[in-house]
Amino acid sequence: MLALSFRLSTWIFTTVLLVLLNMHFAFSAPNNITLQYSWKTLADPTGEMKIEQIRLSDHLFKPVHSNAFGYLKGALWIRIEMLRKPEQAEQWWLELQSPMLDYATLYEKDATGKELIRTMGDHAPMSDREIDYRNPVFRLNIPASKPYVVYIRLSSQNTMTVTPAFYTCKSLMKSIATEQIFFGALAAIYFALLINGFWLCRASGDWSYAWFGLYALCNLFVMLGSEGYLYQYLFGNAPEWNEVILIVSIYFGVPTGGQLLLSYLEIKSKLFRMVILLDWLVSLLAVVFLFLADQQWIRPAFQVWILLNMLFGTVFIFVTRRQNKMVMRILLALFPFWLAVALRSFRNMALLPSNILTDNAYYIGMVLYVLALNYAVSMKVKTLRQAHDQALNDALELSKKNEHELEEQVIQRTMQLQEAVRQVEASLQLERRARAEQREFFATVSHELRTPLTVIDMTAQNLELDAVEGDAETRTRYRKILQATKRLSLLLDRYLNEDSFTLMRRGVQYKHCNLHMMLEDAARSASILSCSHQFILQLDPLPENIVCDPDLMLLVLRSLADNAVKYTPPGSTIVFTGSINAERIEVLISDNGPGMNAELLSRAFEPHYRGANSAGKPGSGLGLMLARKLMENQGGSLTIDSVEGKGCKIHLSLPIHAEVSDFSVA
Repeated sequence: MLALSFRLSTWIFTTVLLVLLNMHFAFSAPNNITLQYSWKTLADPTGEMKIEQIRLSDHLFKPVHSNAFGYLKGALWIRIEMLRKPEQAEQWWLELQSPMLDYATLYEKDATGKELIRTMGDHAPMSDREIDYRNPVFRLNIPASKPYVVYIRLSSQNTMTVTPAFYTCKSLMKSIATEQIFFGALAAIYFALLINGFWLCRASGDWSYAWFGLYALCNLFVMLGSEGYLYQYLFGNAPEWNEVILIVSIYFGVPTGGQLLLSYLEIKSKLFRMVILLDWLVSLLAVVFLFLADQQWIRPAFQVWILLNMLFGTVFIFVTRRQNKMVMRILLALFPFWLAVALRSFRNMALLPSNILTDNAYYIGMVLYVLALNYAVSMKVKTLRQAHDQALNDALELSKKNEHELEEQVIQRTMQLQEAVRQVEASLQLERRARAEQREFFATVSHELRTPLTVIDMTAQNLELDAVEGDAETRTRYRKILQATKRLSLLLDRYLNEDSFTLMRRGVQYKHCNLHMMLEDAARSASILSCSHQFILQLDPLPENIVCDPDLMLLVLRSLADNAVKYTPPGSTIVFTGSINAERIEVLISDNGPGMNAELLSRAFEPHYRGANSAGKPGSGLGLMLARKLMENQGGSLTIDSVEGKGCKIHLSLPIHAEVSDFSVA
């Protein structure tokens, strides 16, 4: 374990050297981007100035002396004036090298003078950005040989450090790739240290190693949050979480680092313990005041508190260096780390400009410091070898026991699964047999009913022919018999066959069909039930051809037309009216019958419910419920309006479908 930890430390140290070399060659490479530009700034403490005021205030903009502006209230306006040579590309990318901007809004005018506004920032969703990148990047089409001016409004609760940079598409990709290598290597180092700390904690049972892993985790989140990678890759659609994780990691990283030193160096000093307790309290209060009370002065104040903590820790360790041989190793890494933290804090407070040193010294110093702590951790692992070997033997024994138990469980589960499969197969066989018997029953019933029905129909026809010279009342009775036999034959054709029986089981099958013909068919079918009802079809506003399931739609229309005849007195008028409203087809079926009372209307769609007016009328109370279900399956709706004594209105609504995948004409 000691050798493994030492090899890990060596690998991390080598990675750090490679990162430094990569930074040297990346940032020392000649820059052949020669777009000429200048930029100036204007502070807006109130944050209320509009772009119209800004365009009239060019004389108030001041040249930039430092790209670090500290913690600003309100907003900061940037005026950038560019001049492109004719031989240069027209399209450029403007990068604001500051991932912690809350909002960055760019204002420019196109060739017609129209104001173009684009807003980015880590408080806005990543989807608002032109490319998925941690820094705000704006694409500009710059005219040649004349000045081109854009204005940018910046606002941020964090320290504001911003540098504009112009790239062609190729150079932008190269810049992004270079920094991805750099920060990817740093993230890999932190992640390796994090895994190492928690692995040692788990292997040894010593929770002091967990402080090391937690400290590495805090610093990993600080780097990823400060550089915008949490926002770019994890919280693009919830940017507020990037701010929460970053603040918590920074503020609680201070007492976590102190707790780490206290555990590793086995410090007994009461003063040091009191300072760590104070750190926990200050960090907790700072987070509470920052998030709940929005006290933004906490941010610069906590930068000073971090510097004081680093100074105290360095002095304390130097004073106690003779009491612990590991102290000097920690001190050699702590002193440059303190300098790196000081550089970063001074930059955040606008006391130093933003550059490659002030921007990245903190990360390099932190890696070196945590690397030294990791080496200190590895020296304590030697005493764990024997316990590890014993734990390994115990684990092997437990593994063998678990393996044996697992085999027995697998055998039992296999037997249970086989029995379940047999039961399922038996159930399927029963279902198939039941379906076959059901189809046979329907065929038998249909055949047995058709034979006497044919005899009745033929007899009625003969009687009608023989009664040509008979009285009108007798002929009317014969016609009713013929209408009844026709109706019964229609019911047999419609429902007592396999196709109709499976109509509800299949899915919706959209086809092009003739709506007028279906409405006429429903009226004609219902008229068989009564010779005294009058049907009126007002279909001119409706298109003839629509897209729907013709079988389901015809079943709905016939059922509703039958109900209209069934529940209205002889001589009633039933009107079919059609219209198109808001991309939907509307069909209204109205009658002048007795209508429904409030109770019947509220329960009309309950299955098997039949009102008092249904006494003596055939039916099962399922017609309206099934009709509404069939309409909803097609994306439509069915509603009823009725007032007792004033008739009933049934509203059908169906969406207008533009296309159908399985095309056929009904």
